Amino acid sequence: KCSRNFAPPGGNDFQALSTAKVESADLRGAIYRGTEAPLPENVQQTLDAHSKWIFSGGAEGDRADFSGQDLSGLDFTGTDLSAAQFQRAVLRKCAFADAILVLADLSGAIMDEGDFNRATLNGTNLAGCSLYGANLRSTFISQVPLKSPKGKMTGRFWPADLTLANLMGADLRGADLRHAKFDRTVFTGANLSGADVRGCDLTAVDWSDCLISGIRRDLNS
Repeated sequence: KCSRNFAPPGGNDFQALSTAKVESADLRGAIYRGTEAPLPENVQQTLDAHSKWIFSGGAEGDRADFSGQDLSGLDFTGTDLSAAQFQRAVLRKCAFADAILVLADLSGAIMDEGDFNRATLNGTNLAGCSLYGANLRSTFISQVPLKSPKGKMTGRFWPADLTLANLMGADLRGADLRHAKFDRTVFTGANLSGADVRGCDLTAVDWSDCLISGIRRDLNS
């Protein structure tokens, strides 16, 4: 997979990404779709436009916006959905294995029993989403390094946001959650064996009935 060093605008306004360009990202060799499973024509057309948007740095095509749509059961395996918008979308039992969702906005989305095995969600907005019973094994839900408008590293990072997210019963074995934002995040009954939560504030996390064997966390947490 290629490097995904997007450069979001300053401040905390995630919505500003809708007009941001991604020319500073190295997108050569990016995965578009890793499956031949058919999609509805309107969804496929949106993905085609999104692919052009990514590869042209925003000069062509359009950023994918599936906000509020019901896409339950669709197969997005291996799809490059970097910076796509899925706010409050219904994505029950969707397949996102090996997909790239860097800096995507999945806030409020319902993704119960979805398959995100080995997917990359670094810097993704997952605030208020539901991932009940989802497969998040070996998934990357960490941070993205920020660049200046001139493409230089700033030393700052944009974390994945799991504020108020529901991960009850989710399979997070081996997941990389370093520096993710946890605030009233619910992991009740989840399997976090071997997961990496270093750099996370765990003081407001519900670990009830979780499996945490081999979890990697800061010594003082």
